[in-house]
Amino acid sequence: METQRPYFGTLSSLYSSLDGEAIMQLERAIEYRGIGLYNQARAIFTNELSRWNHVPVVFLEDAELSLQQGRFVEIWNMLNKRLEALNHGSGEAEVDLDAQEYRLMSMLLALAALHHKGILETALKEIDRTRAWLQDVPVEEYTDVQVRQAYDMLFGSIALTLLT
Repeated sequence: METQRPYFGTLSSLYSSLDGEAIMQLERAIEYRGIGLYNQARAIFTNELSRWNHVPVVFLEDAELSLQQGRFVEIWNMLNKRLEALNHGSGEAEVDLDAQEYRLMSMLLALAALHHKGILETALKEIDRTRAWLQDVPVEEYTDVQVRQAYDMLFGSIALTLLT
């Protein structure tokens, strides 16, 4: 019996929206990103995963690639466009913008706004929103997405401290 290899991705609870081939390609991109082969990872997102780029987990992992490279302008452009479209009805299916994957997108957008535009208020708002969302959840019960959200909140808090 073949055993399932553990996932490299930290958002694997969102993989249910992908088929097996897409998961394999996403994991390969994440593995490349993890060892610093950014161009190879980017090529997978651009080519093999292009038809999946509307799926939150693919979109988030692509944004994470840009984050690891310090490409805040790219993150700003990606996420601002995506969240604006979702906020104003883009033709995509109706989504709950308070769902954990969209909260994570909002936090990443706030970090990009902080680093790219110097906008402190957006980051403060998202940090407060995340704290309120997670305040009654015991840490041991966090989902993988909530762990990532808490990490990004910490990253944002440190950046705010350094900038103010």
